Amino acid sequence: MKTSDVKYGDKSGGIEDSGDAAELRGAIPPSESDEALAKIQAEQEPAEEAFLPRVLKRFGPWKRWVWYWQTRQHERVESDFWRDRDPKENARGCLPDEEGVQVPAIWVAELYTPSTVGRLLKGIHDLGWEYGRVGHDSLTKWMNDVREGRQAGWTSLGLISPPDAAHLMSERTAPLPSGVKAALPILVSLTPSLTAFVIAFLFDDTAATSLETPLRAEFKTSIRRDPLFRPWHVARYVLMDRMARLGHSIYSPDLLRREAVKSHLQKLENDCVNWVRDHLPGAFTLQPGSRVPTAALLVTERVRPLSEEASKIRAFDGLAINRDYDAWESDEWPQAGLVLPRGWDDEGNRLVFTCRRHDAFPDSPSYHDPASNWTIAQRADDLIRGLLSRWALTCLLDSYHETMSVLRDRTAHDGRYRPVRDLKELRSLARTTLYDIGVCAQEIVEFAESDFSYRYDVLEMSYVRKVRGEKSDLLNDLISSQKMRARQVQREAALLQSTLSTSSDLSQTISNIRIQRLVVLLTFVSIGVALWAAFLTFKTVT
Repeated sequence: MKTSDVKYGDKSGGIEDSGDAAELRGAIPPSESDEALAKIQAEQEPAEEAFLPRVLKRFGPWKRWVWYWQTRQHERVESDFWRDRDPKENARGCLPDEEGVQVPAIWVAELYTPSTVGRLLKGIHDLGWEYGRVGHDSLTKWMNDVREGRQAGWTSLGLISPPDAAHLMSERTAPLPSGVKAALPILVSLTPSLTAFVIAFLFDDTAATSLETPLRAEFKTSIRRDPLFRPWHVARYVLMDRMARLGHSIYSPDLLRREAVKSHLQKLENDCVNWVRDHLPGAFTLQPGSRVPTAALLVTERVRPLSEEASKIRAFDGLAINRDYDAWESDEWPQAGLVLPRGWDDEGNRLVFTCRRHDAFPDSPSYHDPASNWTIAQRADDLIRGLLSRWALTCLLDSYHETMSVLRDRTAHDGRYRPVRDLKELRSLARTTLYDIGVCAQEIVEFAESDFSYRYDVLEMSYVRKVRGEKSDLLNDLISSQKMRARQVQREAALLQSTLSTSSDLSQTISNIRIQRLVVLLTFVSIGVALWAAFLTFKTVT
């Protein structure tokens, strides 16, 4: 209904219940009412924009650039909002002043199979470790005895110290990683074909306490672009409307502290792993992509790890000592706990042993300073190395499984037939990887089925929580998983070897058929040439 049709004082008009017009009825004369309504409508209608802004609003590149620019502005506002909360979050997330976390030692385990044991002997020779300073036993002779089945068990290489800082009790010397003041290596005969080298790297006070630096540091909220973002993505998105990675993530001080702590612990571990890789490479370090099994000992000062009190300390988030998931305890080491690595958290194959300093071990008159890092690390070495060597078997079988998966997919995907290449590849696999898998997997099954040998001198641990009314035993879980994985790897290796062998035979048969066809063709060509020559000779004579 138009406003000119509304009569003064008419309650049946169509504007009785409509906003501003309802207020005009009965208070303003009709002529003034029309002017007022026209004014209101004019104010509600948007003013006509200029030609250039109106065109730009419909121009795709400009619209995308405006959206990108507004997104960047929003990022800045968002970062300022979160950074205002940094002081409070830092005060709540930093390691308390009365608490401390130190790393007395890190263990590295390496396994030597039939194809890699030669590198162990070469490394021992190059390091000059064949004979110790006091002992007269030859490590090469011991290795030959255990691998030929005449002897079993383990042998200690004694205390290792740097050449420029030889310890009074050192048996051998070697250049050690930075921050390591001594090492305790042993050789363990697991099976006739599998020898484990387990070495404990004992850190000096500076390296042991270096973990507290990121734990106590204050961090500022940061905004990170997508890791795959590149500057030209902006131009590609604005000009061509192509997909671009323009997203961002906000990292709070707690997340940044967690990253820094994990990175620092990983660096200490990598230094130890690289030392083994450089001097005594074995099955893990020589296999691309495999993670070397390790163990770290973390000692707290006041709070007992894996307790409810520890779960409230946010600084522990990057160290896995404040959770009871995959946590284990032992009656043999009652004040300590073990945390298994989580595959989705990029913790590799690292076992984390943790305890509180003053109740790590009971006082003993045979130890001068029972609460020092040096004493705790040496006493822990007796308990950790056996379990770590068994854990290394699980890591080896998992590594074999990954290798078989890659070879399986590559073999099924490759449709080319090259007899010489296929035969060389099969020979290389048969003499190294497949042979190692066939021998080691079978011996691991036999080793796991021998309960006494498997558990001998190994720390018994049980799950901290009861599952179905009872606590799970860690060694039982390892035995079960290793037997299952070993049989799976054996099946995959046998199937792969059969497939490659069949493929090589078929490729050779196809090549033989092609050669036979070529021989037949050349025979017909030779006969044709001979007949043509005979015909020319007969024609010349006649």
